[in-house]
Amino acid sequence: MSTHEKVRTTPILGRFGRWMVFGVVLALTPILFNWLGAFTSDDPHFHFEDLFQRGELLLVVAATLGAALSEMAAQGTPHEYRKLWAAAAVTAALMLLASAVWFAQIQASITEKAERTPRQVVVSHHHIAVGSLILFGLAVVVGAGCVLLSRSEERE
Repeated sequence: MSTHEKVRTTPILGRFGRWMVFGVVLALTPILFNWLGAFTSDDPHFHFEDLFQRGELLLVVAATLGAALSEMAAQGTPHEYRKLWAAAAVTAALMLLASAVWFAQIQASITEKAERTPRQVVVSHHHIAVGSLILFGLAVVVGAGCVLLSRSEERE
């Protein structure tokens, strides 16, 4: 680094906090409103998994991982963690793709069931809810790793 080159340190906790708020918490807002609607309707047949049975949480997974990958791309590759950084980025991208494809498949299955096509499609709402909750938890962990692995200094 030359003496004329300035280095601005971006606090990693600041980037992590920004990602948590905008990439995770705000992405969950539609599900929160679904819960509020169900809570205020006092439906005796409402179950917690009803919030996730149509796969909407998979869209949150895609948004969360997309925000983490964006943070990584903006910050660049740290030289000391290049292999770990690449592994985290590939894992996040594959999880993003898997959640998007799974959501599309769920929606197609629900549509086919509603249209009563001859192809008998059985959708397990329980498995969708549990699977998407697990994938969301993994996405938060992988996304956090992506943000924490992004380079903490920028050259001006």
